[in-house]
Amino acid sequence: MLDVKIFRTVVLVLCAVGFVVTPYKSKAHFSYADPRIVHIGETDDGHLVILIRMPVPLALLPADWQGVIESRVPPFGVQIGDEVFLDPGLVNADQVTFHQHLLDGLALSLDQQILTPQVGRIRFWLDGERPGFSTPKSALKSFARAAVQTPLPYFDATLDVEFILPGESLQSAIQINSPLGAKFQIMDEFGTIVKLHRETGTITAAMIGILDAESDAHPTDWRRLLSLWR
Repeated sequence: MLDVKIFRTVVLVLCAVGFVVTPYKSKAHFSYADPRIVHIGETDDGHLVILIRMPVPLALLPADWQGVIESRVPPFGVQIGDEVFLDPGLVNADQVTFHQHLLDGLALSLDQQILTPQVGRIRFWLDGERPGFSTPKSALKSFARAAVQTPLPYFDATLDVEFILPGESLQSAIQINSPLGAKFQIMDEFGTIVKLHRETGTITAAMIGILDAESDAHPTDWRRLLSLWR
């Protein structure tokens, strides 16, 4: 259950658990010091929007990825010498497959009804060059920036993705989970922060491992982010 948490407590939880960062290895696995960030809110025209930032390998690697002994080139990747790169051109050339891959990695229900969102904007970033994402306002600014079109080191790349549920609202009970990374050892140390934005403030939950969060209905409290979403 998503309960109101003081941000300081969230930070302490993540710091107490810690993250293991290992050297980059071509076609190995992702080791990521920053948590996945999930924003859930409503637009001023009444659409539920979920903004997610996560490592590209978490989003795209197959569940049976074998880490350092893996011989395959990962999805939407190209190998150049000993390095593997994410190629945005391959994503653009097959957006149907890419969008379905993203949808397969997210399960969402409102009032116990399973819904399939639309995939909105996506952005790729080199880890060291990604813009802020800690608030809805900064997250939306990242989507407003020009999309990167050049290949990026696969295991040092970040994905920002926007999911949209037209006409739905956060007045309903909501459950969100993701199987991504369930079989990856790194998930024992990988953090996720989920933020639901409401009139009385921001409900924040922190977890280690796969994404699995839910909240009861709050018919009078959910906030339409009138100013933040413009």
